[in-house]
Amino acid sequence: MKLIAYNSSELRIMPTPIGKGTFAGCIQPVMAFGVFEELQEARKKGIRLDTDLQLLYLTTSVDDAVPLPKWDEMRRNYKKLPESGQAVAEEYGINEDMIIQWQYSGVKLKELLSEASSKKKQKILNLPRFYMAMVLNDLICERPLEQLYKAYSIKRGELQGLQNSAGMHAGMLATFCERTCMPDLALLFHRIADRLRLSIQQELLDIMRVPSLRPQM
Repeated sequence: MKLIAYNSSELRIMPTPIGKGTFAGCIQPVMAFGVFEELQEARKKGIRLDTDLQLLYLTTSVDDAVPLPKWDEMRRNYKKLPESGQAVAEEYGINEDMIIQWQYSGVKLKELLSEASSKKKQKILNLPRFYMAMVLNDLICERPLEQLYKAYSIKRGELQGLQNSAGMHAGMLATFCERTCMPDLALLFHRIADRLRLSIQQELLDIMRVPSLRPQM
């Protein structure tokens, strides 16, 4: 895979579809291939539409700047997930036994990330990424904010930062998918970006697009 390629018929260098998506979606070039492969893999296996967790997982950052999970909160909230949500976790190698292992291992995740190879690092990052997806899922399911703060021991500013970051990344992924011939995923990311921006359930999304019903600033 390449971002640019030489076009011998036109005698010039031109961007590939991935290159176009990287530029249009404002994705870091060093991350573009990893993002593309992850989306292709998810698309090949099939995106679960009976839960928002998989889409939310994909909107989280794939770098090691993600906040580390609080293991007791992660385990408690994981156990409350419906079967569809736990199936998404399993898809990315996460289960309750794994969470318990990390909780009591005494190993510092941040230290492990600094020493891990690139491939192993991405597997380790599955944990905090799924943790963030659970927080965002409760947010767009309109769980009362006070309950959400308590359930995840998260502060208001941290939640707002996570919401803004995921919403922005969802929009970037939508543009990336449009340029890389994945219109089905582009549509899903556009809708999840809107829901993150408004913190609402799917059923209310079209209603909130009515100008007279939008919050007045």
